[in-house]
Amino acid sequence: MASPKIQLTYLWTDETVMRDDFRWKTSRDMGDWATAFYRKFHFDVDIQPAADVRSVVNSASKYALRKDNGIRPSPSKIGASDRDQALLLKLLEKLVAKSDASYEAIVKANRSETALDAHVAADKILMATDTATMSLPQLQAHVAALKVSRVETERLTTIVKANRQESKRLEAEADQARKEVRAQERKVRDLSTVVRSDAAMRKQMSEKFKKDGIGDSHRLNVVFSRFESDPLGKSAARSMTYLSMPDPVLDAATRMFLWPYTYVIVDLEASVSSVAHEIVRAAGHVPPDAQKVFKEMEKRIRGLKQPLGVIGRQPVKSIFEEEAWEYDYIPQYEEIPGGFLDGPKNDIMNAGRDDTLPEDIILSDPDKRRLLAAPFVST
Repeated sequence: MASPKIQLTYLWTDETVMRDDFRWKTSRDMGDWATAFYRKFHFDVDIQPAADVRSVVNSASKYALRKDNGIRPSPSKIGASDRDQALLLKLLEKLVAKSDASYEAIVKANRSETALDAHVAADKILMATDTATMSLPQLQAHVAALKVSRVETERLTTIVKANRQESKRLEAEADQARKEVRAQERKVRDLSTVVRSDAAMRKQMSEKFKKDGIGDSHRLNVVFSRFESDPLGKSAARSMTYLSMPDPVLDAATRMFLWPYTYVIVDLEASVSSVAHEIVRAAGHVPPDAQKVFKEMEKRIRGLKQPLGVIGRQPVKSIFEEEAWEYDYIPQYEEIPGGFLDGPKNDIMNAGRDDTLPEDIILSDPDKRRLLAAPFVST
């Protein structure tokens, strides 16, 4: 009995990507890795074009979607507009500036309160001075000193009040800036389910099918490309799967329907197990949601200890001493994409994290059943 056959069609976004791929043997090595891996589970892997064709650009050029200037997919899957992305970066810069200003205002307010506390302490000593034995000139000088001290107290109190109000105002502005960033982040994230390059890629695959007859509903297109750099620096993905479209979509410019079937894109710098990994995704494996994991504790200044003169048993005379401040310890979390927590560590859905050998990787029974039911697997 013949083994089930996983049927793939290799495509390249342009001939430059194809030439680099043939030089580095990236797609060849990924195909060999996938073949060795799936053979363990009694699946064959059939790749078009044949191995002898996908070694010379002149022979394989019709499998390039464009001669040059091919699509560069976005690894972050951001479907938001350039304007939305630029606004998010601008809001992040604003948040940093507001946070810095708020912190400086807190430090300034704490300094003025420290000066007021020191003056009040000196004023108390002045008021407690025994005047019974003072001469008239001494008494007049003492009264004058008390009046000056009262004026200074009022001046410092006014400064403290103004600094505290300014601190609260800037803190409120920082909070508002933080809310604006969160709102824009949600907007960008909500739009991230739509990939800007997806429609263009499907359009080019439809054109390739119409012109050269390349592509089939019973084969999985695997498109090799160079990914665009991630504008937010958050994504480490170097390969992706786009599932079939539930409804046909007509491109108004060409009067052609977009390629409706599931396909895969792979960056030339992706790990060698990427094609094998994406085959399972294309068969219907849904990765778990991203999870937040503890990263570290961040030390943040809460405020200046009072009074500054003596803290504990050690005298502290400068705000530049660490012991002069009180701190909060805030837990920091990192969001780990679902694919990094997808089953056992040696499962094919996690294999892309390291350069691993096919004999060390497993395929779960549910994923075997998904493959047997996939339209690009012949049984």
